[in-house]
Amino acid sequence: MPRILAIVIAVIALSTAAARQPVTSPIYYLTTAPEVRVGSPVTGELTRESGRNFKDGSHLDVLVLRGREGDAVVLRAESEAFDTYLSLFAPGGTLVDWNDDDLQGSGTDAAIRATLPMTGTYVVVVSGFGPLDLGEYTVSLEHAETAAPPPPEVELPSTVFGNLANGGRDTYVLTIAEPTVAGIELRSAAFDTYLTVVDADGWTMAENDDMVGTTDSGVVVWLDVGVYQVIVSAYESLGSGPYTLTLDRYVRTP
Repeated sequence: MPRILAIVIAVIALSTAAARQPVTSPIYYLTTAPEVRVGSPVTGELTRESGRNFKDGSHLDVLVLRGREGDAVVLRAESEAFDTYLSLFAPGGTLVDWNDDDLQGSGTDAAIRATLPMTGTYVVVVSGFGPLDLGEYTVSLEHAETAAPPPPEVELPSTVFGNLANGGRDTYVLTIAEPTVAGIELRSAAFDTYLTVVDADGWTMAENDDMVGTTDSGVVVWLDVGVYQVIVSAYESLGSGPYTLTLDRYVRTP
């Protein structure tokens, strides 16, 4: 009886060992891992010999990204063969971000949009969504467009001192909480001013080049409740320099 039990145990052990799938652990050194750069995408292929994620069994490759603190980047992993998955780790090993499907794109490609928290060498892990995701892929890097800061807000009444760049235009946001008549003046000794007021839909509510006898600009305009833009520019975009923008509620004098 003990002999039969021993044989049964041995058979079970052999069956269990045969059923196990080998798990390959990736071993990379940062000095030899492929580096993804802006304008220089990395092309690779996930195979059954690639590294494995111990958690879900997906195959993976490791790349590096050398970045600076504050860099805004977009990292993409594209493949026609499988559902890509991206992870980005900071130089200290902390997870910066991860992505499966890029909601701003289409299909099953992955993309990470991140601002790098420190200067150093980042680890980029590209993998499939599951163990059967194999095939060729491309990882690319680009600098994200830095969003322009929102226009400054102004009130009634208020005075703003600005400096117009050559060929530029300065925009201010004016929020009206109750219907009013606004008087707005734009003055400059440096250039021929041009003043425009538009509503939230982009319709021009008022505009002016020259007030009588001057190259300064001024409008008197009825404004309902809403958000408006007050735009400062030079006539025909010619000129630059300091200016004064004055906003007030218009009150007709007796």
